[in-house]
Amino acid sequence: MNRTTIKVLLFDLDGTLINTDMLESFRSLKHALYGTQEYKKAIEDTLSQYNSNKERERIIYFNDWCISRLKGIVSYIGVVTKSPRDYAETVLKWAYPKTDFDIIVAHESIEMQKPEPNCIYFALNDFYRRYNISKEDRNPNEILYVGNENSDIETAYNAGVLSGIKLNDLQSRIDLNLKLIPDFEIHNFSELINVLTSPNELLPIMEYGFDDVTNVLFRVPFRYETKTDWNKESYEIIVAGRYFPFDTPFKVKRKYHRLSQEILDNKNSLLYSDKWLETLRILLTYETEASLIEDNYRVILTCIPKRKGQQDRLECLLENLRDYLENHPVKTDCEIHICPDLLAYTESAISNHKEAKTKERRFQNVQDNLFVKRTELLSNINKVIVIDDVVTTGASLIGATKKINTVNPNLSVVRFAFAQTFSRVK
Repeated sequence: MNRTTIKVLLFDLDGTLINTDMLESFRSLKHALYGTQEYKKAIEDTLSQYNSNKERERIIYFNDWCISRLKGIVSYIGVVTKSPRDYAETVLKWAYPKTDFDIIVAHESIEMQKPEPNCIYFALNDFYRRYNISKEDRNPNEILYVGNENSDIETAYNAGVLSGIKLNDLQSRIDLNLKLIPDFEIHNFSELINVLTSPNELLPIMEYGFDDVTNVLFRVPFRYETKTDWNKESYEIIVAGRYFPFDTPFKVKRKYHRLSQEILDNKNSLLYSDKWLETLRILLTYETEASLIEDNYRVILTCIPKRKGQQDRLECLLENLRDYLENHPVKTDCEIHICPDLLAYTESAISNHKEAKTKERRFQNVQDNLFVKRTELLSNINKVIVIDDVVTTGASLIGATKKINTVNPNLSVVRFAFAQTFSRVK
């Protein structure tokens, strides 16, 4: 993905541009008035109850003034909705009397509705024709689709474009119980502007468009995901990106997702770009800030160990990190001990990715075969940071946490993965 601004901005309608809870019954094609002249009149009558400035401000999230500002930033703005066309046009005319959207893709425009990507493709075909953009110059990472539900993120994934989720001021992505991770979380107009003008800096660090991430001011370098063990106990895992493997249902997203390609291309390599090392340096900076107020702060950085027959990939990465930190030190007052061999697997351990296919088998495999090899290192330590390349169920990182806390129950354990996997693991 190249450093760029967004050229095409597509909005979902209901709950994204406007709070239309009071119009929910009109969104069905089975509404008694659908297809009649009375249908649009009934919608207008309902909306007329919200004509005061106070009510309009409450339910219209991005007003005419906002859209006019956006038109100065992006080339094309459209609305993509599953609602009927008469409904969409009536609502948009009421909410945006001064705005002409470049396109309105409504239910009748296409046969296959969200989360199928056809609605986005319909809009993009119009954009490409209008601006005479050749196939060689089409970049899905210049397209943003903003919605408010998991199905909107899934639609963007299926189309291979960037996704944004519209949140209320005090709302988090976790509050919506989303199964998928959007590229961006947008609470207000200012955040939307930032996404449109600086999308790379708002992505997690491993999804940044350049290999050189030194001196880049990331607003959100990491994301914090929650995984549960087999007993439904929750654990937080820090992730620096997403990974779409071969078995992901989101084939188009994987095709244009740079980090996924990098992981696939280097799965058998012991070479890592400086981006991987700088990501760990930034992680260490975040996780050792307590040393600024605590004396003799000591941290161990370790990794999920290899299994029999595997390459020492993460162990090699940590050894490379030693040299990297000599020239790019962590600027906090702490002792950092890089210990690739803190943990180990028994000879009986199987591959979680190739053999232990279910969540239950993965956790059992780790429980039975992972152990702390160097228990003597866990005394007089403030924190252990355990890293993995990708996380799916979280079995390895959660299992490592439990093994370390069995040796030292009071020790803080931080779990980190370069990417979170989206696949069909049960």
